[in-house]
Amino acid sequence: GVKILTDLTREESRFLCLKDAEANALFTSGQPPFDGVDLILAGHTDVDHFPPLITGRFLQDNPGTELVGSEAVVEELREKFDGYDRIADRVHKVQPAAGQTASLTVRGIDLEIFNIPGTVPNLAFLFKLGDLLILYAGDLGLEPDVPGLIGILQAYQLPERQIDLAFVQWSYLTEPALQPILEEGIAAGNYVPMFFAGEDLAWALM
Repeated sequence: GVKILTDLTREESRFLCLKDAEANALFTSGQPPFDGVDLILAGHTDVDHFPPLITGRFLQDNPGTELVGSEAVVEELREKFDGYDRIADRVHKVQPAAGQTASLTVRGIDLEIFNIPGTVPNLAFLFKLGDLLILYAGDLGLEPDVPGLIGILQAYQLPERQIDLAFVQWSYLTEPALQPILEEGIAAGNYVPMFFAGEDLAWALM
């Protein structure tokens, strides 16, 4: 089957699900369940989401893996990972302008990429795996940080696309004031909350 990784993060982050050394070793060495990864998606460079050195080493040690990232992601990887030249042919830079989309096919996976603002510049990815249409929203902004966010999402016609599964920040599912953004701006059949680790869940839901 197809394996896609999103939101790699730093070992020292308290939000990292791979907190123990054993899990990190499995990841960095490409052992199960991190073997045979087809694609890494990186839509922004926020410090707790994109580690250029970890990403670069993973790409170097796993020649079957490719990366699709924003312009800022690719430039940071180029600047901070000394072995960039050895992985450059598997790194794909995409940067649609505000309100625009980009399309790309990597390892047989058709991607549609959206420029959806957050508290930092952010890309979202829409792709199909099997019969499921999946949206990875990245670090989707929170109103009032991004005024008019529902309208931005609707302009991409996300509700009309009948998305099966959307990965979104956990607070969209726990804070009633944010739920209209999901209901009116995305309208997916199911949602997966992101950006918390198990031991932080009680804190996140407060």
